[in-house]
Amino acid sequence: MDDREFKEQVRAIHGSEMLNRLFAVLDAKYVEAWRRGTTTSEREEAHRMLKAAADLQSEITFIANDSKISAFNRRLKNDNI
Repeated sequence: MDDREFKEQVRAIHGSEMLNRLFAVLDAKYVEAWRRGTTTSEREEAHRMLKAAADLQSEITFIANDSKISAFNRRLKNDNI
């Protein structure tokens, strides 16, 4: 799979109902694990997992919007020349 195909597939799932639901499920799962954690390490692990899911969601958004941002930046550059 080349970069173009990869970005197209990421764009296809970005904002989908399935993906939004998946992140909501993960969020609820990790928040509940944090609440139930009886030790510091259990709570820290739940927090790491919650942060990892949020980072993944952010990366998907970044990749999906990358071409829009690049096109916008190109227009800005061309307008300023």
